[in-house]
Amino acid sequence: MPPKPSAMKPIRAAVYVRYSSDEQRPESVTDQLESCRRLCEAKGWTMVGTYADAAMSGASDNRPEFRRLREDAEAGLFDMVVTESLDRLSRRLADVTGFHDRLTFLRIGLHTVDRGEISPLLAGVLGAIAQSYLDDLRHKSA
Repeated sequence: MPPKPSAMKPIRAAVYVRYSSDEQRPESVTDQLESCRRLCEAKGWTMVGTYADAAMSGASDNRPEFRRLREDAEAGLFDMVVTESLDRLSRRLADVTGFHDRLTFLRIGLHTVDRGEISPLLAGVLGAIAQSYLDDLRHKSA
């Protein structure tokens, strides 16, 4: 359940960005940050933190900044997680749905630039699509 807007307390947003390999442009992180910043501005949310993992695969949740994002969520440092697309968080279904469930328990919303507010159903569907993409990559490289 996302946080309730309040005239007295603006929504505090944490932005997470990731690019997956040396083959991707490092500018991708800058582009993702900018699109997330624009979304926060349009929604009236205050960006209180940015988390960026460079050249890190979405196949693992063992990424320094993603770990810090989870720790800061537990500490209550923000009300909303913003990312460009759900597959920036992870390409594993279990990681996506587990992270979404934990955010929901903590009453932290999840919003993406490309899909908007992420519901449990959407987290499952998009997580399955991301997992399928990852599985296809593994089969092609085997």
